[in-house]
Amino acid sequence: MSPKNYIPQLTFLRFLAAILIVTFHFGSNLPLFSSRLFAPLISEASIGVSFFFFLSGVVLGISYFQKEKIDLKQYLIKRFARIYPLYLLSFVLALLFMIIYLNAKPKGISIILQALGMHAWSPGMCLEINFPSWSVSVEIFFYLLLPALFFIRKKIGFGIWTILTFLLYFGSAYLHYTHKQSLPFEDINKAEQFILYFPIWHLNTFVFGLWSAELIRKVKMRFDSIKMLGTASFLVGCILFLAIFYIQNPIKPYVHNGLLSPIFMLIIVGLAIDTSWVSKVLSNRYALILGNSSYAIYLLQWPVYLIFTNILNIPNLNQAQFFCYLAVLTVISIVVYRNFETPIRKWLIRTN
Repeated sequence: MSPKNYIPQLTFLRFLAAILIVTFHFGSNLPLFSSRLFAPLISEASIGVSFFFFLSGVVLGISYFQKEKIDLKQYLIKRFARIYPLYLLSFVLALLFMIIYLNAKPKGISIILQALGMHAWSPGMCLEINFPSWSVSVEIFFYLLLPALFFIRKKIGFGIWTILTFLLYFGSAYLHYTHKQSLPFEDINKAEQFILYFPIWHLNTFVFGLWSAELIRKVKMRFDSIKMLGTASFLVGCILFLAIFYIQNPIKPYVHNGLLSPIFMLIIVGLAIDTSWVSKVLSNRYALILGNSSYAIYLLQWPVYLIFTNILNIPNLNQAQFFCYLAVLTVISIVVYRNFETPIRKWLIRTN
């Protein structure tokens, strides 16, 4: 992303989302996170994956949707270099450690699908091996679809694009509701995985992010001098986000397939145009390091957990051990981001 399109204060939010997801996976039963103060949020922290999808749409929309055309070859090389090397590394590590430590014997088709990033399309298999990576499989679908979405956007005005975005949003919300009421599989495990992980159901979140990227440009052009507007939007979005989880309401069971996109929009658009101390804090060097390492934190959480628990020779972590695990995971992820992910990405782009 070119410097003029880069919004650094958004980067740290990826770290917060990644840590929430890791806590949901491995710490939700601990006393602190099962307390009345944290349980309503931590028990639903997988919503962080939807936030990733939304933010991905924002970032790619800012990067590409103001261009006249997309160089398809360069685009695909950059997207491949961005996600696949670390994805493959985490997959190999997870597979190796599961065989060594858990005596696992994954099915050949699961190995093939996950190696190709296609496992989210297969309910019943999408959480095997490196289970958090189902979302990367969905992200690959978004990446492949983006040139077509770009083409559609260039053929229509912003008004029609807005209508299509909200039609997709409300249509997806309705489908999610009906699927939750009537599961489309007899196997309850496959049904739940189809509802929660199948890529099509998350497209509305990504497209809402693309739409929000254009909204950011329009708002910045018009209201950039009103410093408090961004702060107000950010705070209202955060308050609404917390209210969804801490106040009893009828929409809470349906939030995981993009229903919170309007709230994400308030948070992201507000923060993107914010010029207060909030943006300055979120844009500092250390916040950016953590944010940039979030992809590694997310993908390496399971293989690092396997190593950590087997070194300690314990089946589960207590509270102190969990925080040690988080620290180790974060440090490893920073090292991997700096010494593997970034050099490999730059090399792939440079040599192609």
